[in-house]
Amino acid sequence: MIQIQHVSKIFERSGVKNQALKDISLEVSDGDIFGVIGYSGAGKSTLIRMVNALERPTSGKVIVDGTDVSAFNHRDLRKFKRKIGMIFQHFNLLESKTVFNNVGIPLVLERRSRKEIRERVVKLLDFVGLADKAGSYPDELSGGQKQRVGIARALALNPSILLCDEATSALDPKTTEQILELLKNINTKYQITILLITHEMGVIQKICNHVAVMEKGQIIEQGSVFELFRHPRQKTTRDFVGSIIHSDLSDSIRRQLISGSHVRTFKIEFISDSATRPLINDLIRQFDITVNIVSANMSEVQGKTIGHMIIMVNGNDSEVDAAAAFLAEQGTTVKEVSQ
Repeated sequence: MIQIQHVSKIFERSGVKNQALKDISLEVSDGDIFGVIGYSGAGKSTLIRMVNALERPTSGKVIVDGTDVSAFNHRDLRKFKRKIGMIFQHFNLLESKTVFNNVGIPLVLERRSRKEIRERVVKLLDFVGLADKAGSYPDELSGGQKQRVGIARALALNPSILLCDEATSALDPKTTEQILELLKNINTKYQITILLITHEMGVIQKICNHVAVMEKGQIIEQGSVFELFRHPRQKTTRDFVGSIIHSDLSDSIRRQLISGSHVRTFKIEFISDSATRPLINDLIRQFDITVNIVSANMSEVQGKTIGHMIIMVNGNDSEVDAAAAFLAEQGTTVKEVSQ
């Protein structure tokens, strides 16, 4: 378990102080995939570097498996770091070494036997899908292959925690999907706790169970990914969610809406089972109204479907009110919106 308790970090250079983190608290359970999202400069990288003691807090505590990281002496710290693997945005591979030797670096530094190194590296390269690239050099690999080498290297010492510092931001969308699937497989197969930072909400959506949103060195919102997608409270969170789920009227559509005494607009949210039921068809059959679907989309978050639809309903007010009540009774969330 990772516990970050009221952590603040102040950097000082030439007498000028810069507070990178302000009273940060969060908890990552064993076996979880926890994401931290924020724009550039939010403090994400500083926060993740606290966990493996690359940075020390100015105040507060970072506790891993019940032990305060700042309490370690040099020897204990080196031993502690064996349980933490790190994956970097730009791979951090040694260009002069083969794929095999890059993956084996942590084992060499631990003075493991040649036999153990070979067995471990061969196993890891097979696991990440690069068994045929052992003798290749980094400049012969694609970006996705380089990141797979980085992942294999991070797993070399059988860590219990994997830290991912913008691990997919340098990759194209298809390769990003593949790397995220690999990380999910690592989490499932080895029960490794994953803490990742990103500025892409799609990464959070596809892989994380819990998320914290950072802004200006502070956590402004945190919770389960599903609940944050459903009910984002802060503007920054809503902006991130809005990059995935487009549930609001665009300005162009808003201008096109025909105003009139019997035309009303509703935003409907569907969850899981109700997202696949023919509710709009039922609506038209049961009530004396006409319905125009302005926009609709569905997204999957943590294995659950979230659907959003914006409809224009034309009819007398009593019929429209009855139709909205019917939708609400079917397990949807219905909200009338102004045009």
